[in-house]
Amino acid sequence: MTINVDTRTNPSSTIRPQAPVLGAHSVWVAFSVWGAQPASVMARDGGGPQDRPYLAVSVGDCLSYVYDRDALFSYVNAWREAARQAASVLLPPVGLAAGSHQVGQGTSVLTNVVGPQRYSVVAETSVQGTPVLAVRVGVLTVRVHAAPALRSYLTTWNRAESLATVLDLPAAPRQPRRRR
Repeated sequence: MTINVDTRTNPSSTIRPQAPVLGAHSVWVAFSVWGAQPASVMARDGGGPQDRPYLAVSVGDCLSYVYDRDALFSYVNAWREAARQAASVLLPPVGLAAGSHQVGQGTSVLTNVVGPQRYSVVAETSVQGTPVLAVRVGVLTVRVHAAPALRSYLTTWNRAESLATVLDLPAAPRQPRRRR
């Protein structure tokens, strides 16, 4: 099953995002990771909303389409905060091996992210008594159970930050369709 979560807000809307909207649904997605995850970052110069450039960031089971710097830095800052807290939480140094799927296969969560996202990092204890970091960015929460999992996310989002300049490109020009 794939869950598609769209975190974009309608800039022309007069309704504040926090206000209840008739027929609107709130979806919060949480999952746990115990080891290193397959990951990739791709920059696209068009195809996003209004043919704007975007970054496609895939880590483990989650693929996030990031459409602006505010959204990108929400994720980058959250994962850097998680790394900072990990020093005192002492996550287990060895995790479970990632699944055998390739990047993009087995993706179960797809997010479209525009604008600043609220984020938090909370140290918790699992039922087994081991430390866990719950990293929440927007509507997505990743429960990190081991240091290799944290490194996967941190490395991937740092790599995405290095491609941030693509988000400053102008919208891709549309080619008129030829009539036959």
